[in-house]
Amino acid sequence: MIVEEMLVKNTFGFHLRPATMFAAAAQGFSSDIKIGYNGRIVNGKSAIGLLKLEIKEREVISIQIDGEDETEAMKALIQLINREFI
Repeated sequence: MIVEEMLVKNTFGFHLRPATMFAAAAQGFSSDIKIGYNGRIVNGKSAIGLLKLEIKEREVISIQIDGEDETEAMKALIQLINREFI
């Protein structure tokens, strides 16, 4: 398992579009992907779960990935966040 903390830089945090994009990207990997924020953890492959976290701009999230393609998944998801979902 690998864990990384990331600063969410995009305006408005994880609103509908970023949450949907993140979940869709996460679904492309077989690894288990969890997102932690404010003491809560949700399935990173669920846009609804991500929206329920209400992640704001300039907040830090924890990405936890466990599985055979965890390194590739982490790299792709970090890249997506760093590109501010563009």
